[in-house]
Amino acid sequence: MFYLYFFLTNHEWDGWRILLHKHGDRVEAYTRHGNNVTAKFPALQDVGRSINEHAAIIDIDCEGIVLRNGVLVFDDFAYRGRLTNTSKIEQATITHPVTFVALDVLATNKTLTNKLLVERKKILSSIIESSNSMLVTPSITGNGSSIFQITKDKGKVLLESEAIPHTKQIIDQMNG
Repeated sequence: MFYLYFFLTNHEWDGWRILLHKHGDRVEAYTRHGNNVTAKFPALQDVGRSINEHAAIIDIDCEGIVLRNGVLVFDDFAYRGRLTNTSKIEQATITHPVTFVALDVLATNKTLTNKLLVERKKILSSIIESSNSMLVTPSITGNGSSIFQITKDKGKVLLESEAIPHTKQIIDQMNG
């Protein structure tokens, strides 16, 4: 039955879960425990300019990342998260720059959590302008066996998947 289900699959990143709250020019970041970590990431102001909505809540699901020479370095992101000294935080913006990778949009001018994930992904892609500070995580859709083959071809599990309810209706919507 696995091959019959329709899945939306996202690239699996290594980092923290962060919710970005944007309202006008103001951007704040909160951990899943509700801790405000905005001061640790001055680049959030650039992130705010990448979000083409006046107000939005963006789910950065384990995906605040640091890339060093194109390679993901989780320890560098964790280092950024531990900093409390303002001058060290400023220095780290140069030595350990962060890219936030958006997984989902929970709200814009209205709550979007009542929409299907595939619909929210389309909205997310339409409101995020990719930059060095902000990207949208790649995702693919398909049946279970095609997703399994893609994962197998990569040689390791780099993806997380979730089955999409009402598969027939969603396929019909996407086709037309």
